[in-house]
Amino acid sequence: MGKDFDAEVPQVRSFLEALAGELGYDLRRTMFEGPDAVLHHPIASSTPSLFMEAISALSLAVAQTFEAHGIRPDALAGRSMGEYTALMAAGAVDRPTGFHLLRCFADQAQKDWGLLPGRVLTVYGLKPADARRISRAVTRECGPCEIICLYQARRMAVVGGPQ
Repeated sequence: MGKDFDAEVPQVRSFLEALAGELGYDLRRTMFEGPDAVLHHPIASSTPSLFMEAISALSLAVAQTFEAHGIRPDALAGRSMGEYTALMAAGAVDRPTGFHLLRCFADQAQKDWGLLPGRVLTVYGLKPADARRISRAVTRECGPCEIICLYQARRMAVVGGPQ
């Protein structure tokens, strides 16, 4: 994940190398050399996944590359763990704190999933009636499922519930 960016974009490599010093562990090495089990292990594992941290690190490296070329967004936003990445990119939270928060978020998400496994599905271009129909079908097949968010203006729905 991100290995091509790292190899071809000097700012990405530089950012990821510097991040190791800030965090006290080499996320870049784990991203590119593994072990893969650290990034993608079974959800029931007691070892926290570094997947969210790897995604954030790569996102921040790309954002810094854009900024080095004079491209800076007027606003930053994220969804779920992306909120922490946006806070770091905006400078509202320093990277060591942001990555600590990501680790806590991932660890708690794993524990929560172990207690109440579930699924969340984000669908674009969905009408409210279609979202309700999908929710009912998932409930019949898999157990309780409800519509968590329905963004009608953008025709986006997030459907979720216990597994």
